[in-house]
This record gives sequence, C-alpha cells and structure tokens, in this order.
Amino acid sequence: MRLISDDEIHRRFKEGVTAYCRGDYRTAFREFKALAEQGDASAQYNIGLMYANRQAVLKDYRKAAKWYHKASVQGEASAQLNLGAMYSKGRGVPSNCRLAHLWYTVSAAQGNNMAARNLEIVEKRMTPAQVAKARLMAAKWTPKKARSTKRTTTDGRTYSTFRSPNSLTPSPVPRPLADHQQRIKARTSSNRAA
Repeated sequence: MRLISDDEIHRRFKEGVTAYCRGDYRTAFREFKALAEQGDASAQYNIGLMYANRQAVLKDYRKAAKWYHKASVQGEASAQLNLGAMYSKGRGVPSNCRLAHLWYTVSAAQGNNMAARNLEIVEKRMTPAQVAKARLMAAKWTPKKARSTKRTTTDGRTYSTFRSPNSLTPSPVPRPLADHQQRIKARTSSNRAA
C-alpha cells in the first residue's frame, strides 16, 4: 500500500471537493476513492454518496452501504444517518429496523437532527421490546478508530497509511473541506501524542 502524507491527503481531498462542486464527478470519485481505500472516513462517506446518487458510477446501493458502513464505524455522523436510511428502506442491505435504529441513534447523539427525526419514525414501526433491544445495542456501540501507521522518511517528511477497522434520502453534498481539515488535525495531534 502506497503511503500518503497528511499534506497529500488534504490536497487530494480538496481536489475531490473542487471537482465535485464543478460537476466533474469522475475526478472527484478518483480522488475520494484513493483516500477512502486508505481509511479516510470523510472520503468513504463521499464514495458512498456517489454510489447512492449515481455520480461517476452506476447507482449501486450495495456498494453505497459498504462505504457508508466503513465511515460509520469510524464515527462519521452523516454516513451513520445514510446507513440508517438504507437499513430502514432495505436499500443495498436487508431491511432491518434494529440496525436502522442503531445508526440513527449514534448519528443523533452527535447532534444530527435529521437522524433524531428518522429515529422517531423508525421507532413507530417497532415493538417496545425491539426498541428496548435496539437502545441497548446503541448504548454499547463505540466508534472504532482507523489504525494508523506513521513513518518518517530520511528527509524528515512524515507519511501515514490508514486502514479502517472492520432524511431518508442521502444528502447530495459531499463532506465539506473544513470538516476534513479538522479530522486531519485531530488525527495528526493523536499520532503525535502516541
């Protein structure tokens, strides 16, 4: 696996967002996919979004769910919302109110108001016993952090590789650049502390 520096991660993500905003979905997909495969949660969310909305790729809810799941387990609230919607509607995954409830709950806990509204909707389709089980499952859930391998070259540059551990309508906007910059800063700070 090719090592990518934090500067390159930021540059490629910015190029992906810029390309997306001008409607160049092929370039955006290429940039996001490279980062998503390295475990970048924001890029994984964007790849899921592009599969769900048929942007540069054929619409494929199964692949969208796969990428949303990868981002969701790392704590990406928008991916959790969209994954909950997929379980609620049975798009790309089997319909499962309990799993929809889980993803809506953890997304709502991060302040996602749409997830909170969808949680109320999905609870109306569940029995009290199912709701209780789903709440217990959500209470036990914790995000998994991407495992990072950090290396320094002989000229002092630092490189990282990342591997991810394993609205009912998806949002049409990719993960903003500012959110991505905050994630890189947080990741860099936690890597320095380790």
